[in-house]
Amino acid sequence: TQELLGDVINTVLQFAYWEANLNRIGMKTAVDNTIMQSAVDQVGFTEEGRLRQEIYRNGNYLDMLVYSILEREWSV
Repeated sequence: TQELLGDVINTVLQFAYWEANLNRIGMKTAVDNTIMQSAVDQVGFTEEGRLRQEIYRNGNYLDMLVYSILEREWSV
């Protein structure tokens, strides 16, 4: 699952950088989404910070992790 997710993320980044000419891609994920965290780490995203109690789910507040990757940091 993590490898497939990494492939999907790379496909999105390829479009973003090569076709849309973007320089920076940012994303957020819930702190309990370890599969996504591993996938974005594998691709090369940098964790920029934590938004404390950003979302409310199933009766609990959860932190969100903020990530980004610049075009020059990404390699296919």
